[in-house]
Amino acid sequence: MSLADLRRRLERVEAIHVVEAPRAILADRPMGDEEGVAALRDWRRWTADGRASLHRGILYIVEPRSPTEAEWAADHLQRH
Repeated sequence: MSLADLRRRLERVEAIHVVEAPRAILADRPMGDEEGVAALRDWRRWTADGRASLHRGILYIVEPRSPTEAEWAADHLQRH
């Protein structure tokens, strides 16, 4: 298979892969209406930031990971 053949196959695959806007939201935590509207409006940014993922038209909102004890202590306790 030549490089040109591979390029044509890749172009066909890319043409098939269409990312559409989400049709629904599913969250693992309570969300207000305003946050839901913001997530739908800026879904590309939310997915890029890792706050959400998009699968088959559903925008999954994920809870940010909890900090480790060391991270929490570094953020909240003053060093003497």
